[in-house]
Amino acid sequence: MEHHPDLLTDPRSLRQSYLDEIQSFIRQVKRGCLQHNIDYVQLSTDKNLGIVLSSYLSRRLSRRAR
Repeated sequence: MEHHPDLLTDPRSLRQSYLDEIQSFIRQVKRGCLQHNIDYVQLSTDKNLGIVLSSYLSRRLSRRAR
């Protein structure tokens, strides 16, 4: 959009399409992870990565111990 300053758009009308595309992409990533036996964990960037990673690894370790 930055390269086309004369192009008029309505951001509100683009929102749903954008959200649909993001959800489609996430589904593809999840499917790919599942096919390759890779854990998929979605998290918000406002979360502390160290805490989230520690929690994830702890849960994963407890699943393996069973």
